[in-house]
Amino acid sequence: MPSTYGTPRPAPPSYNSIYPINEQTPLTGRSKSRTFGMLYGCIAMIALALFMAQNVGLVRCPLNDVPAAEKAELRRQWRLEQDAHRAQSDAWARERREHTSEVRLWAREREAHNAERDQWIKERDEEERAWRKRREVERREEERQRQKIRDAFRREREKEERERQDAREAFDREREVWRERREEEERHRLEVVRRSQGVWWTEPHGELHCHSYGTRTYSAYLKDIPGDLNWREVCDNMPPVSIHGREISKPHKCERNDNGEVVGVWYVDFDEPNCRPYWETVYDKGCTPGMSGFQRFEARLDGIGKGDDWDMMCATTPATIRGVHFDRPSTCENRGTWSGMVGIWDYPNTHCQ
Repeated sequence: MPSTYGTPRPAPPSYNSIYPINEQTPLTGRSKSRTFGMLYGCIAMIALALFMAQNVGLVRCPLNDVPAAEKAELRRQWRLEQDAHRAQSDAWARERREHTSEVRLWAREREAHNAERDQWIKERDEEERAWRKRREVERREEERQRQKIRDAFRREREKEERERQDAREAFDREREVWRERREEEERHRLEVVRRSQGVWWTEPHGELHCHSYGTRTYSAYLKDIPGDLNWREVCDNMPPVSIHGREISKPHKCERNDNGEVVGVWYVDFDEPNCRPYWETVYDKGCTPGMSGFQRFEARLDGIGKGDDWDMMCATTPATIRGVHFDRPSTCENRGTWSGMVGIWDYPNTHCQ
């Protein structure tokens, strides 16, 4: 007959089995099994109690020689380590949460930075395009201004060229007029010379007083001038005169005196030893008062002729001071009869500050 769970049961043994049938065998085997189970349970309970007592420290295990107090201390330390580990784990968990929060914050900041960078790049591109546009406009304006300047310069150059050409033409015309005038003047001069062949100079004579340093004034009278000729033109075109063995052609000036006589005047600056005064001892007067960077020297002028102009002679007499040549003094002072005419030189000196 099939089992309740669908598993076929084995068929009962045949009545012809070789084993003897004993009615007490099933009951006796079941009792023995219950006895052994109770025995095993008692043993297990005793072992569990011993194990718990040993763990609590009430009973010492013969296989373990660690004292109970030491075990308790070890358990206490172990609990402390567990607590520290738990606290450290909690700290790590908090740090991990904070790190996660910071990572998220960094991510948001990175996103904001990227957005700001993208906005900056966009604005930069827009500014660059605007700058290029402005630069192109400025370049065109500069080119227009340069072209305008070039055109103005070209017009100015053309104007200058026209003015130069006009000036050249005017100069050519003026030169032609000047040439014609010169030819006319030359013809007139030749006519004056031809008609003034009988005009002559008296013997030049020197003035008693010197005109300036090394120079004396000489004069002569112009005689027999034709009445229809200009006396100044005749004077300017006369042959040279001889003074000290040298020929001097044109007078320095021509003039009429109160008697209506034409007088020619020459300033002769050679072979006049009596018109050469000299400086006496030069004295160093130190730094020039009121003038920074100058040193003053003074000397008395000697050798002036009687009746000569002291101021003119002093102002034209040269001097050499400490190897430096001076054509004239810086100033002259007339200090009376005893001191006479004194020349003053202001010499540059960087030590006078």
